[in-house]
Amino acid sequence: MTDSEIFRFLGIFYLAVSFGIIIDPGYYRKFLRSYCCELTAIFLSGMIAMFAGYLIITRHNIWQNTPAVIITILGWLAFLKGIFIIVVPQAFIRIVEIFLKTEKTVYLQAIGGLIIGMIFLLISCF
Repeated sequence: MTDSEIFRFLGIFYLAVSFGIIIDPGYYRKFLRSYCCELTAIFLSGMIAMFAGYLIITRHNIWQNTPAVIITILGWLAFLKGIFIIVVPQAFIRIVEIFLKTEKTVYLQAIGGLIIGMIFLLISCF
């Protein structure tokens, strides 16, 4: 995949999830609450994040131009997030629960996701 394709996919993904949260925040709060109760799901998401990050840093470990560096940093962050989820799942669950405390925090996540998604789509055009 090219840098543009990676940014395009991530931009569309962030926008889709963010619009989903805005349209039905109750569903996403229920979804994440049930996710926190499923230890297997938490472990698997840690493994998937670690694997996705590993693929990026082994196939795309580029530190030269800005878009490529952003992808490399995202790969390292995904890899480290996966390790964090696997090593200290209870800390990860507490972080998720903080974001679920009020509907306001859920909307703030959606707004952040919309901004990130638009930035990624903009970067994909260059």
